[in-house]
Amino acid sequence: MWAPCPVQTPEGWACPAQTKGALTYFMKGERYMEFIEIFKDIVSNLGVPIACLVVTFKLWQKETEKHDQAENKMTEAINNNTLALNKLVDRMDKND
Repeated sequence: MWAPCPVQTPEGWACPAQTKGALTYFMKGERYMEFIEIFKDIVSNLGVPIACLVVTFKLWQKETEKHDQAENKMTEAINNNTLALNKLVDRMDKND
């Protein structure tokens, strides 16, 4: 089990090495323990799902780019076939 660094002071529990600076508000008394527990819960519960979400998004983005490229090639091929068919129809009309 994880052991925090707080020590008992007259004001309550505190972590002397971390009570200076912007986190002082969270680092004194019982709020320190609550902050550590909340932070541990957030990291352990959301860390892996968020990482998986980011990886899934990147894979989806790459797949979408590949799909767009394939779609553009297919559209170009269809347009070329349409031109070829139009030329054939024109030649057949001239022969009639």
